[in-house]
Amino acid sequence: MVEPAASNPWLPVLFFLYVLACEPSHSLVALNRGIPVRGITLFIFGGVSQLAHEAQRPSMELWWRWWVPLTSLLLAAGLGGLWYWSDRFSFYLSAVLFTLFAINLSLEIFNLLPGFPLDGGRVLLYVATNGGAPAAAVVGEIISAAAGYATMTAGIIRGCR
Repeated sequence: MVEPAASNPWLPVLFFLYVLACEPSHSLVALNRGIPVRGITLFIFGGVSQLAHEAQRPSMELWWRWWVPLTSLLLAAGLGGLWYWSDRFSFYLSAVLFTLFAINLSLEIFNLLPGFPLDGGRVLLYVATNGGAPAAAVVGEIISAAAGYATMTAGIIRGCR
């Protein structure tokens, strides 16, 4: 039996609307902090804001990197609430909303992994170095490599079951 949400042709469109809502939040924070935005490149699971220059202060970078996870968590909470509410009215709508909620939450957890250049990696880099010197990039590279190898190992272990 095919799940109703998986067979819904609107699911990819709704998911892309989620990506469209999240990625500009980076650019809005950058613009608010005086950093010009040259453009936004969207991908299937996210995007990249093309900034004129990097954040000048580590605290600005930290604020910027927390903004998208916060936006995504608010969207997940909204989708979860709509899913809970819609369960009383329509099984199909409930299935679509639950699927969007689960995808959103999964991507948010992935984005918060401590791997560079994910938002979680940049936040961890700031915390590990207390917003300090350029040598902090080395710490970020080590943490990112460890997170990458851990993720690959988990995938291999899961695949071998």
